[in-house]
Amino acid sequence: MHPPIGLILERYVPKGGIMMGNHYFPEGTIVGINAWVTARDRRVYGEDCDQFRPERWLEAPEEQLTAMERANLAFGHGKRGCLGKNIALLEISKLVPQLLRRYEFSLARPDLKWKVRGGWMVRQEGVVVTVSKRTGSLSS
Repeated sequence: MHPPIGLILERYVPKGGIMMGNHYFPEGTIVGINAWVTARDRRVYGEDCDQFRPERWLEAPEEQLTAMERANLAFGHGKRGCLGKNIALLEISKLVPQLLRRYEFSLARPDLKWKVRGGWMVRQEGVVVTVSKRTGSLSS
């Protein structure tokens, strides 16, 4: 869960104001949600939410899976969601398997601790990867 946007996704409260839970927000108030914080909600993703564990999506019961999908804001949400989301997901579903089929990826420096730099775009530093062409039946 590594949403690319690290700052608050802001919206203005519309005319007439709005009730959110037990809180009233008058019109014109700036409200927002932070996708990075949402992606680390232990109530949704579990105590190990900071760990790279993609199998959580396969192991989750239906109710938790629904909550995880609703909390995933990597592409934004609703009217202001990323227009390229479906194209990006299609590309990922085609490109990643082909790359993994043809190439071997390994950390060049597994001793280095990754750092995450926040801002509008969140990025990782210290991730050095060695890529080599696979040999054998997978690479065909």
